[in-house]
Amino acid sequence: MVTAGAEANLKQCVASCLDQDYATYEVIVISNRALVLSQADPRLKVIVRPGMALADLRSAGVQAATAPYVMFLEAADFLVGTTALTTLMAHVAEHQSDLLMTNAVFAQDDKLIYPHPKAPTDPVTANNYLLYARAYEGFRHLGET
Repeated sequence: MVTAGAEANLKQCVASCLDQDYATYEVIVISNRALVLSQADPRLKVIVRPGMALADLRSAGVQAATAPYVMFLEAADFLVGTTALTTLMAHVAEHQSDLLMTNAVFAQDDKLIYPHPKAPTDPVTANNYLLYARAYEGFRHLGET
């Protein structure tokens, strides 16, 4: 996960990641600011790169990852429940996917907001990825466009 100025919510984000029931994974927190974060859990790795831009922070996080799949979370995000990662990885295995994008749910004024349509979507390909980048804010964050 990349903090980039949203450190206030970081503890909830990290806790939701470390509470997952998935067998083997790592949590990498990368920031361009100093962090106060307990690193008692061996699955947690904290990397600080002062002054680094957001896109470069993401790249550094990917380079530090040792797992075959990478999930991007912002510090203000969190995983709901303890089985979120297990559920996501089951979908990856079932569909033999190289990329899995979830619909984000936001909490605002005590209401859950689903910003994306629930209609079926086509696989992301070299021919249609720009359409997804325009339609889905979460997809745009990957490339900062």
